[in-house]
Amino acid sequence: MFLQKRAGSIMDYFLYFYNIILVLVYGLLMFLYFQLFVQKKERLHLWLALLFSVYLVDELYYSSLEFIKALPVLYQEFPIFNRVFLLVLNMILLICYRMILACILHVLPSKKERGLMALYSFFRLGVTFLLSFTAIPRWASVCLITINLLPHIWMIYLSFRYAEHIRSDLSPAICTLLKSSVVLWSFLCFGCSYSFYFGNISGVRIVFIEIISGIGIFFAIWHLLCVSRSRKKENSMSVLSEADLETLFAKQYKLTPREMEIFRYLMEGADNAEICEKAVISQSTTKTHIYNIFRKVDIKRRSQAAGKFLEFCREYTQGHPL
Repeated sequence: MFLQKRAGSIMDYFLYFYNIILVLVYGLLMFLYFQLFVQKKERLHLWLALLFSVYLVDELYYSSLEFIKALPVLYQEFPIFNRVFLLVLNMILLICYRMILACILHVLPSKKERGLMALYSFFRLGVTFLLSFTAIPRWASVCLITINLLPHIWMIYLSFRYAEHIRSDLSPAICTLLKSSVVLWSFLCFGCSYSFYFGNISGVRIVFIEIISGIGIFFAIWHLLCVSRSRKKENSMSVLSEADLETLFAKQYKLTPREMEIFRYLMEGADNAEICEKAVISQSTTKTHIYNIFRKVDIKRRSQAAGKFLEFCREYTQGHPL
């Protein structure tokens, strides 16, 4: 008996600190994504911030059920409050999932899809009120589960149809992996929706919520690390001045200082006479330098000089030096 009580107290402490850690992680991710949205104005960051804010509210809600003893009694007296609250969370999650998918695949919801989503929301609301006051037979529960699955089937369909829009430079193996992960993610989201929809099914809910939380946190941290590396690369590249890029360009194409000076005049659109005057060299020397520049840089006309340099700068700043 003593060991059982001690094991129970240890588990209570574990759940207490575990919930605190989850709240802190969700809050931190929500804050970081909101901060990214304010800085970059990208909608993907906004929807990810809203997603983790819903996770945060959900975690606070169920933590209150575990540690504030008066709340479960209150929800038993007013079950409709519990069901409506879970329905609202579920619908917000569905909207977040769909809009995150829209940002990644570049497929925004059409007017028809928005109308169907509104009808689906009203249907779910009506069923929620019905389940709060009456019991339904098993066949009706199966029908409701099937209807509840429809938005996730639609998102799986969109993911497979528009998977090539994710990134054009990914290998077929990675695209296949992404498609497979969409199926797993949608299945887990459906499990989460199922537990939300039918109320207090704590065992099922805990399994799905913890798995989804782990996957969501993993991908969020991975995404934030990628964003951080990208921003560091952008900052390091932005420090490079035009003179630094010209030095790198000359080193890449083995141009002498005099040839790089003349190449700079070519980018400005100067003719041979202007180059002779600015560089203080003869016409024959100018022609020789221009011939050598065209051969080394692999261009055939003066008008291509500026484009060649811009192409080099673009490739270098993207992290792919020539």
